Amino acid sequence: MPASRRPSSASGAANRRPVDPNRPGLGKRMANYFAEVKIELAKVLWPKKQETVSYAKVVLVTLVLITLLIFALDYGFTKLVSWLFQ
Repeated sequence: MPASRRPSSASGAANRRPVDPNRPGLGKRMANYFAEVKIELAKVLWPKKQETVSYAKVVLVTLVLITLLIFALDYGFTKLVSWLFQ
């Protein structure tokens, strides 16, 4: 930001919202946050072990196939460019 657009310390303090005296402290807010996260994670329908293994197999097979496709295309284009510039 250009120096002319930076707020001065006096105007920056004037724009702050007032402190709420009833707001809980940082530790209490963090504890509340993690408690809510735990509750939400308990609601998640986690996949069974067999489903996870099955999905992992699909991902690995897809990874191998795409790797082979990219390798074949790279090899083919390399040969084509080498042949063109001989």
